[in-house]
Amino acid sequence: MSPRGGDTRPATTLVVDAFPGAGFGGPPGAEPQAPNGFGCLVDGVRFAFARPRVLLFLCAGAWLLPLAIALPVFGGAQRHLAHAAPAADEGPADLLGATPAWMFREWTQSGGAEMDAAAQALVPLFLLASLFGLLVSAGWMSAALHGRDRHGLRAFLGGGGRMFFAFFRTWALGLPLCALWTWLVFGFPGEQLLARFVPDGEIGLATSETVARRLAHGREILYVLGLLALELWLDLARATLVAGKRRSALFALGRGAREGLRRPAGVLVIAGFGLGTELVWIAGVKAATGATGFGPLALGLLLPFGRVLLRGARLAGLALFVARAEALRRDARAGRPGAPLPDEYAAL
Repeated sequence: MSPRGGDTRPATTLVVDAFPGAGFGGPPGAEPQAPNGFGCLVDGVRFAFARPRVLLFLCAGAWLLPLAIALPVFGGAQRHLAHAAPAADEGPADLLGATPAWMFREWTQSGGAEMDAAAQALVPLFLLASLFGLLVSAGWMSAALHGRDRHGLRAFLGGGGRMFFAFFRTWALGLPLCALWTWLVFGFPGEQLLARFVPDGEIGLATSETVARRLAHGREILYVLGLLALELWLDLARATLVAGKRRSALFALGRGAREGLRRPAGVLVIAGFGLGTELVWIAGVKAATGATGFGPLALGLLLPFGRVLLRGARLAGLALFVARAEALRRDARAGRPGAPLPDEYAAL
């Protein structure tokens, strides 16, 4: 009861979000706004920084998983290259730059079987890393949309586990798409396109070395850009799965394409700034370790940390962007200008 007015209405406790920008529809009563790509990316960076235990776990995985191949290779190098010496015309070895060719020749002659075994072990390791990446991607997106109040590793892995098989189906659908793109660029269609510039579509038959180099580099750049676009398409599809708690990977591809075509600027801002910042981090860490003399150990520790953090921020930002876009469409279909006011706000 109120001590002044004798109000007998029951007391009401209002729970107000301290960070209204983190929601999908903005503050109550606000005009609906299209999701901002850069703002979502910044929210993703803050979100990733707020989960140090998740970052530490993922960094530990990034540091330890390569040791399964690195340690046997290092042991083989110690056995076969410890007493090897370069030829008189070879310069000093710059292992952080380009490994000298004489090392590979010496190693192949003395330890070829070990190198073959290490190369064969890379296939299952890459598969394991790819599947673990699906779990991590699902964890970042699920935590960004459905677990913002939980910062622990258990909640992160739990959200990733719930969406893992849906993400796996998008991965399985992406494999033939990747193979199709590879055939388009390097197979018969690509050769037919090259035949407009060089005889028989053979780059080696170009009129000059400069033309051959430009054609080869142009095809490689086109191939990489296509793979990046395919990966972005799959990430958008996965974000729609998490935003709507859906399961169909095939329909998710259509929804992901719709999001990319409706709001290409915001999507490209998230992807471009995310990948660009990651490249700047890699170049900066390499330059800093080379200038300060910390060596390969610091390089191996700092590079995975930056990549884990920025990839998590990019995935969380993309999920927030898609969720806000879907919330905006739902409000538009319902004829609402914004999120409706709760009944508790009527008395204010």
